[in-house]
Amino acid sequence: MQTAFTLLIFPGLGFIVLCAWLFDWLDRRIIARFQGRVGPPWYQPVADFIKLLAKEDILSTGINPALSTALPVLSLASVLTVSLYIPVARTAPVSFEGDLIVVLFLLSIPALAYFLAGWISGGVYGILGANRSLLQYFSYEVPFLMALSGPAILGNSWRIAQIAQQQVGTTWNLALQPLGFILAVVGLIGKLKRDPLDIPKAKSE
Repeated sequence: MQTAFTLLIFPGLGFIVLCAWLFDWLDRRIIARFQGRVGPPWYQPVADFIKLLAKEDILSTGINPALSTALPVLSLASVLTVSLYIPVARTAPVSFEGDLIVVLFLLSIPALAYFLAGWISGGVYGILGANRSLLQYFSYEVPFLMALSGPAILGNSWRIAQIAQQQVGTTWNLALQPLGFILAVVGLIGKLKRDPLDIPKAKSE
């Protein structure tokens, strides 16, 4: 029972989904304030999620519907799986030696799924966005891997929970490896496709 609660409720999937909705609302609210607007109410991310579930899937002629549906699901599943390895309140739902390597692999799946989804769409803009996504992926992935490997080498462990625990009561890795921290932040911006690394989405076009 305790294992099921840890995986599904806290600090598992339920807690992660709740935090995702909360931070999405805060992000939109803060941006709205900068633009002189009020911003959406707190329940707007939930309403948007329900609206997206009710939308019809429109596929181009000749596209494999199973593959087109599986790629977004695979991308979401990989991100949710990564969240289970992150220690929250000194507890990680899933933790073992070498889990950092698994996390690095899982974090690369959304970018590859994004590329394949655009490529199989058959549309000119979809293929263009897929190529941009893949080129951007290769530009930030290697520095991102190097940045996350630094704390593991410094802590002599590839277990995320142990790397975090070793920093308690001592100097944080942020102070010891500031360049690695900057590279990791830039890599995360690229993985999240936020400004200015949102070229695959091409909002300005």
